Amino acid sequence: MKFEGASRFPTRNFPYHRNASGLSRDGLADPLKDIPTGAAARFILGIDRKASVLDPRAEASPVNDAFAKLVLAPGHRPETLLELLAVLDAVVGPDALPDQRIYRVADGGQIAWDPSTADLDRHLRLVVTRHREQDAEIFVSTAPPFNSSGIFLQVFAWDPVAGAYNFYERRSGTWSWAGNSWHSLRAPTRGRGPFDSHVNGGPVMKELKVPWLHWHSQASPIQDEIFAPDDPLRSDTLYHSSQVKGAEDLELIVRSGTSRWTKSRFDREAQNGILSNAQSFLRQVVTTTTVNLTSSPQQSASLAPDELLRLPTTFFLNTECLLDELNIPANIQRLKVPGAFYTNCLSRYAVQRQDGGVVVQGDVDFAFAVPEPSLEDRVILAGLLGRGVLSRRLAACLLMVDFQNPIFSRKREYLLRFFPTQMKLDGSGEALFVQAVRDPGGEMGAEFLSLWDVDPSGWEQSFATMIETHWTKLTEKLGTADGFDEIFRLAESRRRQFRKRPLSEFGLTLPIASTLEITDFLRMDVDAHVLPDPEEA
Repeated sequence: MKFEGASRFPTRNFPYHRNASGLSRDGLADPLKDIPTGAAARFILGIDRKASVLDPRAEASPVNDAFAKLVLAPGHRPETLLELLAVLDAVVGPDALPDQRIYRVADGGQIAWDPSTADLDRHLRLVVTRHREQDAEIFVSTAPPFNSSGIFLQVFAWDPVAGAYNFYERRSGTWSWAGNSWHSLRAPTRGRGPFDSHVNGGPVMKELKVPWLHWHSQASPIQDEIFAPDDPLRSDTLYHSSQVKGAEDLELIVRSGTSRWTKSRFDREAQNGILSNAQSFLRQVVTTTTVNLTSSPQQSASLAPDELLRLPTTFFLNTECLLDELNIPANIQRLKVPGAFYTNCLSRYAVQRQDGGVVVQGDVDFAFAVPEPSLEDRVILAGLLGRGVLSRRLAACLLMVDFQNPIFSRKREYLLRFFPTQMKLDGSGEALFVQAVRDPGGEMGAEFLSLWDVDPSGWEQSFATMIETHWTKLTEKLGTADGFDEIFRLAESRRRQFRKRPLSEFGLTLPIASTLEITDFLRMDVDAHVLPDPEEA
């Protein structure tokens, strides 16, 4: 493994830019350079023009999380992961966080070491969580070597006073507070600093569900075979600690943390029968603020030509919202294609993984890796339904617009402008929203209106029939090699759309169809045709 200068840090806190060597701040002034040695700093990108000293001991301190109280307030300034964990280990009494769990993730974590891959940065990172109970109070993100004061070291921790997560980074020996979850939701801080990847302020685990692509898990452990024979990580006690858990455990923690933050948002914004800042909630229903990554449960390297490849359903339909949350009674089967269809596309389009100057031929570990609708958006939808902001019918009409494109839909995104900044919790804003869509007319709102005008007594079955009809046509398309080729192109298009986002941090995260030319991004229509979407490019 290569560390220090060779490691490219994730995009967090500071305004990185991409260059030939990866992600860097080359040529940009360090905003922490004037902070006195031993002090903690505040630097919230978008608000602060320069850093200022942060006093976490102050009675009116803006930070009241466990990291601030147990580490910064007593004067500790750990420069490495090992020093930070030692500080937390020394805390006793009711404030202690005795439960520690360690998780491994590496976008190249299934690429075995050999001389030809010796220079490949596999982007191995650790996530360390500290708990009193099931919820994690502190999340730490870093990479080896764990005694390095130069490798990135980032923390976010739950603040019960703010009802949000506080985000910190250690850089050049100084700990800096980069804001809290509330800063993620609106300008001038939205999408900046840590909120370029923690887009909506909550925990992020891109590969959230089985098979937990890139994570050490029961589906695919990260083995020592990725290390050179003399790599110190082969015998590192922390890396091989009994506290190392699989991604199946972290998934539960991230789900819980997402629910914790979402509940706090609703508790603050939904008061006296009114939901304030309603558009910040509704944009997570009708726009793609962020995504998770999913794949087939089958490993690509062992896929036989005569084996049926099971495709991820959420690539084609937002089943978790439409079928699970809204209970639309559509009966659909998992889509499968002959393995030869997929392996032929891998060969035809020279699929590879590329990072820096290193190219590794072939697919990622699990086949058909693609973006899907995010967990946090589903949790927001459930909250809007539970608080009475949206009826099931209105929510279904919104999500059935362009339903065959569960992410990156311009048609759904267009509807956001018609929501007011405040909405009543009794559903009375529904008619006002519908009328607002009707008034300007135009093609972009016509699909929503056609859905809304379906007989209110039979909309569930009508929508189910629409989904089932589309699914039948999609199944027929996937029955031919040419039809699957269209779907493969659509998958590559959505991967390229994902790569335009800050959440796409590493070249090894998703495969690249290196010889496939896509002039415009692609979308699917209700007849399962894959078409250019030039305005999305």
